[in-house]
Amino acid sequence: MFSGNTEISWEFTLQARDSIYTDTLYSASNSVNADGSASSDDKWNFGDKFVVHVIDQPSSVGDDLTTLNSFSLNQNYPNPFNPSTKISWQSTVGSHQILTVYDAIGTEVATLLNEFKEAGKYEIDFNASALSSGVYYYKLQAGSFIETKKMLLLR
Repeated sequence: MFSGNTEISWEFTLQARDSIYTDTLYSASNSVNADGSASSDDKWNFGDKFVVHVIDQPSSVGDDLTTLNSFSLNQNYPNPFNPSTKISWQSTVGSHQILTVYDAIGTEVATLLNEFKEAGKYEIDFNASALSSGVYYYKLQAGSFIETKKMLLLR
């Protein structure tokens, strides 16, 4: 993670062709200081939804929800497990994240995480020693991202 005086920059060269063409450039950040001017006081945020479409000449900035996957929930390991397993995931953006475990009939049996997490890779140990054998589901919610995976506790 970044702290203190951190500078992030990049350069690229785009050579225009002789005919009309389309290129897509993916951006991972934007800067907002709410006064419409550039300055060293700009506040940066990072996201997965910023896409710059270049059509013959710079033309637009759009919101494209299908281009980048900002979260990935992995299969727990080991699976089947007794009594503990590891659940891991990756996020390319910081967000409030909730990781919950449900039994086979949909009753919530554990909340493993309910807090803001910065972008990164994470892993949580889930100890099910108080639960009986059976199928369980774990669900990661982060903004509009929701994914559920199945795991099996065998005693």
